Amino acid sequence: MDASGSRIMSVVFLKKDGTKRTMPFNPMHRGEIKGTGNPIKDKEKKENIFKVMDLSLNPPQWRCFDARTVLYARVGGDRIDFRQEAPADGPGAS
Repeated sequence: MDASGSRIMSVVFLKKDGTKRTMPFNPMHRGEIKGTGNPIKDKEKKENIFKVMDLSLNPPQWRCFDARTVLYARVGGDRIDFRQEAPADGPGAS
C-alpha cells in the first residue's frame, strides 16, 4: 500500500459471510475509526486490520478489512494476487 503513494487503489477481499467485496481507497488517507464497535484485543488480528476511507460510499466512510482475507489488489492498472480465489461453488461464489 505504501508503494502506491496517494494513487487510488482497491482491494477485493472475502467478508466474514464469504461474499466478495471491493473497496477503493487512497492509502495515504489514514485515520482512526470512531464508533461503537468492539476494540480488537487479539494482537495477531489487530496487526492485520487496515483502516481506510471507503470511496465507494457516498459520502465516503471509514471501514476496515483484514489483510489475511484479501484476494487481490489493484494499483495503477496492475493486479497483485495474494491468494487463490474461492472455487465457484464455495464461499464468495456469486
